[in-house]
Amino acid sequence: MNYFKLSLLGLVGLVLFFPAQSQLITISTAHWSADTTGSIEGWYEVETEIHEKTVVPNEKITGAWTLYHYYTDDNSEILFVNMYEDWNAIDEAGKIGGELAEKAWKKEEDRQALGKKRSKYYSTMHSDEIYSALPNAKPLAQKPDSGLIVYMQKFRIARTPEGGSTDEIMKLSEEFDKNVIHKNDMILGYYPMRHFYGADSRDLIKVYILKSLADVEKMADKNRELVMAYWPDEEKRKAFFKKYNAYTESWHGDAIYSMEAKLYK
Repeated sequence: MNYFKLSLLGLVGLVLFFPAQSQLITISTAHWSADTTGSIEGWYEVETEIHEKTVVPNEKITGAWTLYHYYTDDNSEILFVNMYEDWNAIDEAGKIGGELAEKAWKKEEDRQALGKKRSKYYSTMHSDEIYSALPNAKPLAQKPDSGLIVYMQKFRIARTPEGGSTDEIMKLSEEFDKNVIHKNDMILGYYPMRHFYGADSRDLIKVYILKSLADVEKMADKNRELVMAYWPDEEKRKAFFKKYNAYTESWHGDAIYSMEAKLYK
């Protein structure tokens, strides 16, 4: 694993609907080592040192999260999420990260020792995805002082609905997000994104940041309440969601992660 630079090669997939903003989000999924002898305290120490010396001062990384399994199908998962202004910033951030590492650990043997120390916590398997940020995000208002819950929904973008258009889905998404998601106090942060580079060009992901696991259910209840308040007329409500839901397949997947507050930027 390259700890200071993300380098991805290949063709970038195109999606006709859900047009992105310029911001990009990388998600690198690592896995805990099954045979590690390191303690969780040791892991915190290593990751905090790297985070504070190579991520926090790196101006090309506009945001960073570290997430680990809470309710997912793989309890070994640990996700490193970084945010960038554009594609060039990803490469520039890697270069700056290397320079910051050389400044923090001046001797090559010290950098190698740190990499070896860090690697014992992870298996050799990891995967990388890049997503484009979508409009109408609800940014987390402040740096958390304790762990938060990250509820991640994955949808699949459907084939073009008859009579559909980019303009229509953007207006529908904005109407829903502004009148439901943004008004829901249970939702501390909301980050919609779609495929830019990765295995499945249909990927549409909606990330919700909440205070606790109990708030996942409360969020759903509040969403329903807000939907009923904004669309009190049943026929208009059905008409809206018929159009809105036509842009995604009926399938969706759910995953819940814990966010490590110490490793947030």
